[in-house]
Amino acid sequence: MKKKVDPKNQTEELNRAKLEFIKRNNKELQKIKELYETNKKKREDFINNLTSIKGTQSKEIKDSWDFLLREQFFDGEFKDKIKEITIPPAANSAYPFTWFAVENAHHDVIPDKHMSRNTLNEKYLDYLCQHAREIFTELTNGEPSSYLLVGIDLRRSKDVIISEFENLPMVHNLNKIKVLTTKVPEKRFKWLSNVDELTEVWDLYNNAGKQPARITFKDTARITGRPLSTIKDQWRMAYEKIYQIQYTPGLKYASEEKRADATQLCAKCPHGAKCYRGEDWFPCNDYLKIVGKEKNEFSEYMDDVSNSKVEENFCEDLERIDNIEYNPSYKK
Repeated sequence: MKKKVDPKNQTEELNRAKLEFIKRNNKELQKIKELYETNKKKREDFINNLTSIKGTQSKEIKDSWDFLLREQFFDGEFKDKIKEITIPPAANSAYPFTWFAVENAHHDVIPDKHMSRNTLNEKYLDYLCQHAREIFTELTNGEPSSYLLVGIDLRRSKDVIISEFENLPMVHNLNKIKVLTTKVPEKRFKWLSNVDELTEVWDLYNNAGKQPARITFKDTARITGRPLSTIKDQWRMAYEKIYQIQYTPGLKYASEEKRADATQLCAKCPHGAKCYRGEDWFPCNDYLKIVGKEKNEFSEYMDDVSNSKVEENFCEDLERIDNIEYNPSYKK
């Protein structure tokens, strides 16, 4: 059943959906895990070095830097990957003072000690100007023409800030400003209310075992109580969201890239030579699932038949799916 998404929760729901799709893309998920571990190691090394600048190791100072830098990235590739897969919020913020403090850690940046408030403001303004491009890129998620810049005085209370923000002329008349300036079409996320249905169809399909796709789709329609045409559309939509490309019949066939990915899987396999029986090699289901189906003249002909929609059902029978634990209706 479709669920209505509250506008206040749209970004959260978009990122939840993104996570669900990534979890079903094993190659992408493994890459993110590896980058996360690299970033974690660099972060720990950085904080340890920062803590010992003055020659002493203080748990209190370390905990403070750990808190201040909790949302910072220390590996460029990991930062780029997170930015790539994360749906940015409709309202964003940046607080460059953290990195200003890091770069000036050998000085005391607290104004009531070694630095006056005016000196601190001058130095911080110089820092902002020097790093303006990086700061504004982060603040506007790389799309400055689509963003409204707002300054907030952190010395004021939260209630005052929210109240005055809502009464800003440019915020109050946001619809008029969007028409006159950016002319950017509003993003629609009609599929967002169907995420649970998309992942349900995808999981049922992948758990169907070795049987024709036509049968699998019919079984899925029966299990979910949704029309067969809807099930097929939802499976294709799920494929597009998981792999970031539209599904075409050619994607089920083997390619050099897929073979390379499968070879990497074999290199990490804990079962060693289990796939060998004497000198003969019998690849496991995981390997075959990654590589896909070998293409021949008959399969090319049947793809042509499918594309011309002459015999769609028969061509669907050729679509191969691997996995286990399913009770197809045609065996009952």
